[in-house]
Amino acid sequence: MFFGGYYNTIDAKGRVVIPAKFREALGDKIIILKGNDACVNIYPESELNNIVEQFKGQDLDNKQISYKVRNKLTYMQECQFDVQGRVTIQQPLRELIKLVKNVHIIGAYDHVELWDKDEFIQYCEKHKDDET
Repeated sequence: MFFGGYYNTIDAKGRVVIPAKFREALGDKIIILKGNDACVNIYPESELNNIVEQFKGQDLDNKQISYKVRNKLTYMQECQFDVQGRVTIQQPLRELIKLVKNVHIIGAYDHVELWDKDEFIQYCEKHKDDET
């Protein structure tokens, strides 16, 4: 289970250090994909089958469904942490999510999310009344 939040920066090459607490729980190989909101989702490799299962049997002739499938799979990547505990977010995904400098790394139960720090603040402000 992932919980908690951390601030960090992403460098010009798209590398960001993931907190050790999260790295240990994620394991050696990870899956990175676009989140449902303006964020990047990071899952342990063990969740790959569950992620792929979401797309099986989908009606790809339906334009909304085919867009959703393509939008997820286009930005999906398998990778590993480097020796400094960094992960590289590919440029197209960084640009889409607008990850430029300051990031908020949060635990989201079964995965980790990377948000632009300001975008996450705006998201929380927008949804603060949804808690009731």
